[in-house]
Amino acid sequence: MAVLIDDTLSGEYANSYVDIQYADEFFESHFDTTKTDTWAALGDDQKQLLLVQAAMIIEQYKFTYNMERRELTLHYDSRTGTVHDFMHVQYPVRYTWNQNLQFPRNLDVDSATGVTYIPEPVKIAQLEQALALKNFSITNTTKIQSGIKSESVELPGPIKKAVEYQDGATVGAFITTASVSPLALQYLSPYMVQADKVYRS
Repeated sequence: MAVLIDDTLSGEYANSYVDIQYADEFFESHFDTTKTDTWAALGDDQKQLLLVQAAMIIEQYKFTYNMERRELTLHYDSRTGTVHDFMHVQYPVRYTWNQNLQFPRNLDVDSATGVTYIPEPVKIAQLEQALALKNFSITNTTKIQSGIKSESVELPGPIKKAVEYQDGATVGAFITTASVSPLALQYLSPYMVQADKVYRS
């Protein structure tokens, strides 16, 4: 069964920030022709699965503060003629309280038109992450999670395998960055928040 993309803006069931058409256009004009060729060789079902998985990985990071439904207020936007259910706050929260993905946030609104949008670096991060998943090595990730820094074969003499472990690494520990593309992480880092806000009662 194919995984279907739902890229509805602020959608309750959205599972991707981009659709296949956007991804195809991005990779067609990519400066790295290897990435262009790799993406073009995939079928639509594979592309959809990679995009959804990439979005799931991105969503593990914190880009918004959590707010309870009772903490939100309704606001009428005369520019668009719509009612929004977020508080007027300067820190990032989901644009609507029941949207599945963290973007768009209350800060991702065009000041001239009042229209919400997904920041371009977030879309690019998802695309780079999707392609990184295509080339993902479960063997390397297993080594990282086991605390292995490097492996080598020592010669001359009897053949020996040398394994160097990370300082203070815990065998079997889960390292979240193991499967995240460094390029995607670079695009996402300006949007990350560190801790939850404390609200006064």
